[in-house]
Amino acid sequence: MGCNKSYTAFEASVIAAYDLGKLDKDLLSVLMEPYRDRDIDSGGCMDLKSHDGKGIEQIVIETWGLVMPTAPAVEFDDDPDGWDEYNDAVYDQNAGCYQILWLGLIRRPDHQRSKQFVPSI
Repeated sequence: MGCNKSYTAFEASVIAAYDLGKLDKDLLSVLMEPYRDRDIDSGGCMDLKSHDGKGIEQIVIETWGLVMPTAPAVEFDDDPDGWDEYNDAVYDQNAGCYQILWLGLIRRPDHQRSKQFVPSI
């Protein structure tokens, strides 16, 4: 079991910096650094949203200059496989962002952290 409180603090810090208009790759890297080599756990996610409705995953992906995957147009119960594909795509984008600096801080719906994905940037 990882540290939920660390994820909660990271999520709040990133969203606060984003809402102030101050978040860029450099600041995001600084905010990520205290959690290097720690078992930070997305179980601490508070599902916070920015002033424009973005969650932590979207903010990290877009700050890194990547494109947020498009969510299915239907509810989860209507197309669970489509949502699984979407969640995997979001995970892959986030994992790539974090793995550029270090491994570990990645949110996965089923809390698995086994994928190794680094995008070419």
